[in-house]
Amino acid sequence: MLVLLLLLTPTAARGQALQMPAAGQGRLRADHVRYDAKSKAYLAEGGVRLTLGDVEVRAQRLRLEHESQIAYVFGEVTVRQGDTTLSARTVTYDLTRKMARALGDPMLSQGGITVRADQMEFDLEKRRTFFLGAVRIAHKDVTVNTAEMRYDAAAGEAVAPDVVVTQPGRLVRAHRLRYLPEAGRLELDGGVIVEQESGEHLVQEGVIESPRDDVTQRLLASRAVLTCDRLVILTEERTARAEGNLTVKQQGRSASASAAVYADRERRLTMTGDVVLLDRDGSRLRADVVVISLADETVEATGNVVTEFALKPGR
Repeated sequence: MLVLLLLLTPTAARGQALQMPAAGQGRLRADHVRYDAKSKAYLAEGGVRLTLGDVEVRAQRLRLEHESQIAYVFGEVTVRQGDTTLSARTVTYDLTRKMARALGDPMLSQGGITVRADQMEFDLEKRRTFFLGAVRIAHKDVTVNTAEMRYDAAAGEAVAPDVVVTQPGRLVRAHRLRYLPEAGRLELDGGVIVEQESGEHLVQEGVIESPRDDVTQRLLASRAVLTCDRLVILTEERTARAEGNLTVKQQGRSASASAAVYADRERRLTMTGDVVLLDRDGSRLRADVVVISLADETVEATGNVVTEFALKPGR
């Protein structure tokens, strides 16, 4: 059950990756610039620097077509806009359609978050970003892997299928991820699995106190696995809700319920709906509601409570 404590650190960018350049005059600089009157295109090579409003593009080569307003940028491309940086081997800017595409090991950095993918596409007008192929999102010690991700800044949500989230000692899998950064809401749906190697860092972070007895210390250091149909995390409230076929297994102990909510501020776990707690010695607790307080180390069961335990024969 300690595994629910470990799910309150999701992260994602709180802004559009790239936006339309701010109004202003465009400027092109390079070691060599040639204008092709026939194709009406600027060809630049060496130390290329293109400024479009608040966007600065640096590269080795550039082709800027005047009529179509398309810029093809090649070779160690770097695009900067505010605190956002995009690097790739090739970037295409279509200023008429207000679209951009990055190919060749593209990497996007913003606010301490780094995104890598095989391809990135930016709809600058609709404020949508598409990450395609081997997507890897990293922030501090958290990494999210998925085949693709769509971020819609206008709708304020990021969506990705079949995600794997890793953190030292922790692995989370789900068929679908939906993140609403402004609401501070993370939703994981379908076959959710949370594997936690140890809960010892909860002591280091001050979430719980260090256990005094050996049994609890071994339990804290043991592996825990949580499975459910849906997991919703509210980062501002610091709560996590797991629902649908919920099970938790840890060192011979198990728990099952219809749903569970962990409130980090109160350090309280509430399990509801046909709750069953099974200890490795065979003792069992059944109830409609079970509340576990980590603050005062108590377990309270209400509603149709049944406790089963083994009696040791006397000598």
